[in-house]
This record gives sequence, C-alpha cells and structure tokens, in this order.
Amino acid sequence: VGTPDYIAPEILQNQGKEAEFGTEVDWWAVGVFIYEMLIGETPFFAEALVSTYSNIMDHKNSLRFPDEPVISTHAKDLIRKFLSSADVRLGKSVDQIREHPFFKNDEWTFETLRNATPPVIPELKGDDDTTHFEDIEAKPLQESFQLPKTFIGNQLPFIGFTYSNEL
Repeated sequence: VGTPDYIAPEILQNQGKEAEFGTEVDWWAVGVFIYEMLIGETPFFAEALVSTYSNIMDHKNSLRFPDEPVISTHAKDLIRKFLSSADVRLGKSVDQIREHPFFKNDEWTFETLRNATPPVIPELKGDDDTTHFEDIEAKPLQESFQLPKTFIGNQLPFIGFTYSNEL
C-alpha cells in the first residue's frame, strides 16, 4: 500500500532495506480502511506526515475511537485485531476473519452473500455510461511548482529510491 495512512508499521520499521512482506501488511490496510469507513477518517492521521508515521509506529497507544460516531464493540475489536503487531494480527486465514463476531448476523452469511440481489441496480445506456457519477470540473494547472520550505516527511517512503527522467 503506497498511501501513507495505510502503511503497516513493519514496512516503516524496515526503513528502505530490502524485505519481503506477506498478506499481513494488506490486513493492516483493511483495518485502516474499516476504521475510515466507520469513523470517517483514518486512525493515525496527523497534519505532518512524520507525525502520522509516528502514530502508526506507536499504534498500541495512538489507536483511539472517538465518542461519535458510535460503533459496535465488535467493530472496535475487529479494527484492533487488524491494527495490531504482525505476529498477532488477524488474518492468518480467511476462516479466522470470517469467524470474528463482527461478521455474525441473522441477515446474511458469506455463502448467501454472492447470491443476494443488490439494493440498487443502475440502468446503464452502455459500458461507458457515467450518468450516475457527479461531474468533476478540471482543476486549472498551476503555473509553477513550489518546494516546501520545511521538511514534511512526504519523501520518507521513497528513501533509497532514485528517479531519472532520461529515457
């Protein structure tokens, strides 16, 4: 995952050294995604990127749930189990995730979910029909690119990489 808010702590801890990561880093990102979907913002966000990374590295102390919106204890537990150290992180198997109480309900099962009818089926005029999306105005091009005057840390994920414009 390349978005700073979604980077697992073990990737940050690696600091540009060669390493291979498994699906555990993806399950971390799932935890961030669920938090963002239920709360409306990412769990470790800070104005400065370095602070976001610091919050991720200190996730045991920095993960907090606001009073509003109210989410279930099962949702909080699921998020906590995804946003934990890699060695204990939820996601060793799909069955382990399916068995979490957050997914237990009387309305659907994983077996019946694929056969369920969606609540809304849009009528499309063709494969390229975008009438169900808002029109987005193109942003005017900025005339010049200004470098930030202070270090904000947005280059940290790219330590050890170089870029060349030569083809």
